[in-house]
Parts: sequence; C-alpha cells; structure tokens
Amino acid sequence: KDAQEKAAPGQRLNPAEWKCDNGDVTAEPEKGEPTAIIITPKADGAVAYVERALPPAVYQVTMDILAEGPAKLAVADAGKELDGAIPLAGGGGIVTVKFQFRPRSSERATLRIPCLTMSDAKSILHVSRMAIEKVGE
Repeated sequence: KDAQEKAAPGQRLNPAEWKCDNGDVTAEPEKGEPTAIIITPKADGAVAYVERALPPAVYQVTMDILAEGPAKLAVADAGKELDGAIPLAGGGGIVTVKFQFRPRSSERATLRIPCLTMSDAKSILHVSRMAIEKVGE
C-alpha cells in the first residue's frame, strides 16, 4: 500500500480547467502534453483554483509544487477556505504536499481544489503533479 501511496498518479494538468483572479495559468511546455502548469500572478493576493463538484466524503490531495515566492494552498467550499491552509515558502525546490479534507456540505458541493493564493506578485507557482482521491466516507 505504501508504494501505491507514493506513486499516486496525477490527473492531466490542463490549464483550461484553471481559473485565476489577477493572474495567468499557462502550460509547460506550451506545445504537446503539459508536464506542468505555471501560475503567474499579476498582483499581490492573486488566487488560482480548479472548481470541482464532489459528493460528501473524505478526500486526499497530493501535489508536487514549486513556489518562487510566498503562497498558500487551501480548499475552498462555497467560496470560504476550509481550515488547515498550508503555507508554501518561496525559494526552495519542488515539494510534495499531501493533505485530507471533508467538504462542509452534506450535499454535492462545488469546491475549489486546489485554491492557491499568492501573497506577492512575484510568487510564481509551478505545479507538476496533482492527484485527488476519495479515501473515506
């Protein structure tokens, strides 16, 4: 089971699925199958996210991400961040972030997973892997 957890496959990284307030999301490389997405903020506090409608359950998110400046990773339910946002420090290499969450609603909810907030206009993010899996009821 440990080997499976380490190698949890990621979803295809498609910049068209992402929304970004005050920023841009582009594919790397620009042509062919993307191996990463680059999120470039145009202002402090830019927010990038993917909206997904999910039924109530416990989910695990695993991401490989490199931050060039301060940012945070969270999940938003009905526009409000769930507790447990993870700070991302700039200047390091690629980090693997893994966390679990449960939506607030007992109905199918539209969530922002992930919801990345870049505190600084220089906080460029490189996402090279993202996996979301249901791990409990």
